[in-house]
Formats: sequence, structure tokens, C-alpha cells
Amino acid sequence: MSAYEEIMLALRFFFGVEEDENVNEIIGQDHDPIGTIAAALDDYRSVNGEETNV
Repeated sequence: MSAYEEIMLALRFFFGVEEDENVNEIIGQDHDPIGTIAAALDDYRSVNGEETNV
């Protein structure tokens, strides 16, 4: 899975939406998109058992 695919899956999971267009709209309006993406990825990985400590 590419990084882009994982991030989009994480964001769809985080926001509870199914379409990439919805994710793009939400992120486009976010005041801290990098922070939101990081939080979504952390949540997605912890739920899917992929949490890693770097």
C-alpha cells in the first residue's frame, strides 16, 4: 500500500466518510491539516494493530 493510500484510508476512517472528495474538502478547510492527518494516521494504525514506536 502506498503512503497516499494509507493516508486516505486513515482520513476516511477518522472523518467517517467514504469518498476521497469528502476528505479533500474537509482537509482543505482545516486550520492545521498536517496535525489532522497525523492524528488520523495514528488512530487508524492503532485500531488496525499497526502502531509503531519510532
